[in-house]
Amino acid sequence: MDKCLIDRTVPFNHALTIAQTLCKIEREMKQLFITITLFLTFCTTPVFSQNNDWVSYTSGNSIVDIVQDSNLTWIATTGGIVKINETFNDTVFYTKSNADFETYLITSIEVDDNHNLWVGTDGNGLYRYDGNNWEKNPNGVSLPSQYVSDIKNDNSGNIWIGCKFWLEQTSPFPTPHFGGLLMFNGKIWSTFTQYLSPTNSRKNVYKINTDNNNLIIADGGIILYDGISWQYLKPDNNASVEVKAFAVDSLNNIWTLQDSSKLSKYDGNTWFTYPVNLSLTPEFFFNNTITSGFSNNIYIGSDVNNNLGLVIFDGTTWSNYSSSNSSLPTNRITSLFFNKELFYIGTHGKELIYSDSNYVFIQKNTSNSTLNGNILNTVYIDSSGVVYTSAYNYANGASEISYFNGYSWSNLDSIPTGGVKAIIKDKQNNLWVGGSKGVAYFNGINWFMFDVSNTNFPHNRINSISIDKDDNIWVAGGSSYKAFIAKFDGSSWTVHLPPRVPYAFYKIVIDKSNNKWIAGYDGLFEFDDTNQWKTYTNFSGPRVILNSVFDLDYSISTNDLWLATAYGLFKKDSNDFIQYSNSRIDCLAIDTNENIWVYPSGKDSIIVFDKTGQVVQTFTSDNSGLPFTPYVTDISVTNEGNVYMASELDGLIHYNRGNEVSINEISVSDNNQINIFPNPCQGILTIKSDDLQRKSIGKLYSMDGKLIRVFNIDMFSNQTEINLNPLLPGIYLLNINDRYFNKIVISND
Repeated sequence: MDKCLIDRTVPFNHALTIAQTLCKIEREMKQLFITITLFLTFCTTPVFSQNNDWVSYTSGNSIVDIVQDSNLTWIATTGGIVKINETFNDTVFYTKSNADFETYLITSIEVDDNHNLWVGTDGNGLYRYDGNNWEKNPNGVSLPSQYVSDIKNDNSGNIWIGCKFWLEQTSPFPTPHFGGLLMFNGKIWSTFTQYLSPTNSRKNVYKINTDNNNLIIADGGIILYDGISWQYLKPDNNASVEVKAFAVDSLNNIWTLQDSSKLSKYDGNTWFTYPVNLSLTPEFFFNNTITSGFSNNIYIGSDVNNNLGLVIFDGTTWSNYSSSNSSLPTNRITSLFFNKELFYIGTHGKELIYSDSNYVFIQKNTSNSTLNGNILNTVYIDSSGVVYTSAYNYANGASEISYFNGYSWSNLDSIPTGGVKAIIKDKQNNLWVGGSKGVAYFNGINWFMFDVSNTNFPHNRINSISIDKDDNIWVAGGSSYKAFIAKFDGSSWTVHLPPRVPYAFYKIVIDKSNNKWIAGYDGLFEFDDTNQWKTYTNFSGPRVILNSVFDLDYSISTNDLWLATAYGLFKKDSNDFIQYSNSRIDCLAIDTNENIWVYPSGKDSIIVFDKTGQVVQTFTSDNSGLPFTPYVTDISVTNEGNVYMASELDGLIHYNRGNEVSINEISVSDNNQINIFPNPCQGILTIKSDDLQRKSIGKLYSMDGKLIRVFNIDMFSNQTEINLNPLLPGIYLLNINDRYFNKIVISND
């Protein structure tokens, strides 16, 4: 399936069908310098855009592997793959929404002689990308294991694949798969597993190097292959040494960190040992990455908490650059890459670092959001359309709230509630946050925290927050049979416990009669405006025991309550409960058209029901940009009908329904005039306006409506210059802030 690429970090987000816009502009535009005011009205039958309307916002701040192809730098991250055009400083993000790979457990990447990108994964096999299409396990390769540990392209254009031992999760017991070594010569695959070290019982391949004329493999020992014979080595001929990483310098010496106290070098005949006079911990040794760089220095990093950062050995002296003695932002290093001019350092949690020979460290963005992780539990949209979510960063144990206004991301850190479970804004614009340590609100300056120490909460955990018609704050939470709801009237908290206290409460919503409906581990609970409880554990219609309600949402217009349960999707109307599916539903949300968006637990789909319970649409990874098996934890819908989904694997998933409108009228206006010159141009444009805000967003479309580029426009005074290169000569449509449209002509003359 072809999926279009999302350039930069901003989605296709305005309510237009671009192809229709272009046709009308072609007919009505008489000059190149003109401003168009668009009057949009919704039509009864939506016109669906042909563009990919799905975007996954992920955290790519932990780097897995780095490779270069001429002026392109490819980076594998925990949030997908990033391509940086170093000449034009242009970045493209590949996620599961716009690329056909099924996992973010990427282990290695490589580029072949035909500029194809090869991607290895942990448990999902091998991929090849030719610039247009993704192919899984290309050319019919039969991998011994779906754990691809390394990929390298040799001097003859052969692609070498190393695999590690992998346990396939099958029932009733996992199925083991041993590793191996394979080679692809451009036409056929060949297996070389039989040449791995005899002591390598699981046939693990950890690292491959093809920078010189030899193939060098780390499989616990060191294997050298010159195209004719295979040679097996152990540092100092010590059979107990386990080699998983090594480096080759420009003199073809092989370097490996033997243990936490010794660095070993093999010059082709003899092993030499160099004592390490830095305090390397055993963990540093077992999780290290090593390479050769400037002046044949040996560089070592480790993806563990340490105080050394980048360790350097110049053949005589040991030194290090860390977060305490340099501008290196973290000491946790996951990958190292050297291209003879720049040193690339992949980090755990701090994205990509560039360094020159003077060790000036520059951080490079490798994420299309400011999320600090890809495991999200909640998503909330305020009245102005700003999207709030939160990821827990297991690398540093920090919780942050990330918010997105449709153009740019910002973060609010130092959240006092621990892992965030709920977010909402009150009428005073205070931001309320519930989490594992309690509930707090932020007034724009300070946080105010409530927990068991200053309230009569029976438990700190807050899973949901809602606001009633009198502007009271209601929370639901608890755990371990300490479930509760509580009301905050602006000065004090009142706790309410049901007659039989359940294990936990997951969600609270309030209907137009001010009744509180609570989803719980033990069923559905109602708390009315007279402080009376009612419990629903047995439906009167289908005889289903309701003992697990995970999520619920309320429709004001129909006065119906929709429930996500362990037994499927249910609706509670004024008379009864009605069941519409019988498989577990993890979460749901009602959109502005009264459609119910549902995530079936563990499935590769999002199902949309109408208010009568009929399925009107099913999204899968095959028919849309929905990521493969996204594990959605929460769903929220904007007033315009755009859908945001929090995911346990894929960060924040956005489905843009803003294109489902037609343009009934386009008229010319002299208001908010923008001058763009020269036009035609050779790729460099000047934008002049007294009306544009300082920070604006530009989007460039081709004449067939395809999004070409998204970029920031910084109006330092009343004009600024933008560089649209490299683009082919032709006619394009420039959109600024989703309001102004101008036709741009790019020529070579």
